[in-house]
Amino acid sequence: MPNKIQLEVLVAKYISQGMHDDFSNGVSKSYDLTILEVINPKDLRGTRLTVMHEVVPEGDSIWVDVGRVCFVATYEWIARGSVAGITPNLVEFVEGSCR
Repeated sequence: MPNKIQLEVLVAKYISQGMHDDFSNGVSKSYDLTILEVINPKDLRGTRLTVMHEVVPEGDSIWVDVGRVCFVATYEWIARGSVAGITPNLVEFVEGSCR
């Protein structure tokens, strides 16, 4: 099983309909995006994680609360920027950690 690590992140940006897919059958899909910027650990500081939402987050969701700082747990390969975009189920907010 891949290793999970804990990151301190800033909810840096929320972009409504920030990404679009156009499929060959003429169907298109939009995704909202949350950009998380790593604060700690120091060796990952400044790394940005792009989270793609297939379902629009609730208005009071942490995902849309720009400026909030939280701790999250995710896989190390994600934290090191090995993927362009991830789904919310791959980032777990640590309960009670947001300020």
